[in-house]
Amino acid sequence: MALVPHRRSKGQLTNASFASASRHGIATLGSASKEETTLKQPPGPRLQNNHLSNPLWDADSAYPGAQNSHGRDKSSLNGQGSDFTDNYTPASWKRYCAIYTSPSITDYQTLLNNYFLRSRKKDDIFQDLAQEHPDNDPQVSIVNDRYMIGPNQPRILGLYGASGYLNSRNNDPDRGYADIAVYSQVNGTIDSSTTHSEGKGWVKHSYYQHVPIPSDAVTVRYGAYVQCPSFDSFDTNNFGAIQVSQCTAKGDTTTSVYGDGVFIKNSGDTIPNPALSVTGAQAQYSWNGPTARKVPLNVNMVHAGDFRWPGTISTSGTTLSAEDYRDFKLITRTKPADIEERAGTDADALSTMLFELIFYENSANIASAVGSTGSGSIRFYAPFVQFLNEENNVISP
Repeated sequence: MALVPHRRSKGQLTNASFASASRHGIATLGSASKEETTLKQPPGPRLQNNHLSNPLWDADSAYPGAQNSHGRDKSSLNGQGSDFTDNYTPASWKRYCAIYTSPSITDYQTLLNNYFLRSRKKDDIFQDLAQEHPDNDPQVSIVNDRYMIGPNQPRILGLYGASGYLNSRNNDPDRGYADIAVYSQVNGTIDSSTTHSEGKGWVKHSYYQHVPIPSDAVTVRYGAYVQCPSFDSFDTNNFGAIQVSQCTAKGDTTTSVYGDGVFIKNSGDTIPNPALSVTGAQAQYSWNGPTARKVPLNVNMVHAGDFRWPGTISTSGTTLSAEDYRDFKLITRTKPADIEERAGTDADALSTMLFELIFYENSANIASAVGSTGSGSIRFYAPFVQFLNEENNVISP
């Protein structure tokens, strides 16, 4: 089944929807009843005219930093991953985190906290594929530096936090250019007196793609099926997000970022405002992270020029309640303002849209090196990016 995009008048804001996840799909063999068959269906149908590549993570079975008994190293370079630890990400996807796993200033590997689940329930749960296929399973292998688990199949991505700063190198809230900023969202200004325990910043754990923007595109619509499971609820002030953004090409503090986001949080928790118009120190620690300024064969990021360092931020967004997403539901949002014109000195950088699936961890929850509580998690399925032209028609990829 295809979800048919609705038309809108130019300039009209389409907020994130609360539509229930669809149950359409192929029947699971061996089901005892129609009800059981329905319960085993994927979270929802794949959207058409999707400009993301490999949106179901089914082009391969790569599972970097695998869970359970696989003994995989959860250290990986930002970007595609590290071939010497077999932590390459699934095809077309890259990853980002600011938490260094080593105290050595010459080691740029950061924490890789993800898991991949079956998209059809087994024993009434979306089972972790690393648990279903132990390390001695014949369907576990290393292929082209990717650690593969199970057959290629549509999968659910889960992201979670660190629950601690791991080593003193990360106990540095105002860590700045030309290093990787620890925080990727903040409330207020971060300076040398800031401590993690104040809870003023959030660490980003993300999967992302840089998506080419069609020349006739004026609007972007994006989203995913999302679940915030009740048995792994967000720790205080942690939250999840789906973000799209454009930025100028410079890997320094003059970078401008234009974006839109959906932030999903627990009721009563304090999180950043997704709508920002800030410059200077506050901008540097918000909406930063991966930049498109990379040559094709150099897919990993270790140097200052590889990262965004916003000097100016102009963003919009909305906030949703995690309690409404205990089961998978579709979130879809249309950016209320036209996407930035791809012209001028920074035309090349502005010609791509950064799409991110994110778990944000509040700094107060990493105030010690080793945490005593879990971070919680968020799950994503079938993410999408669509572009619309001046006539509000969806543009085919």
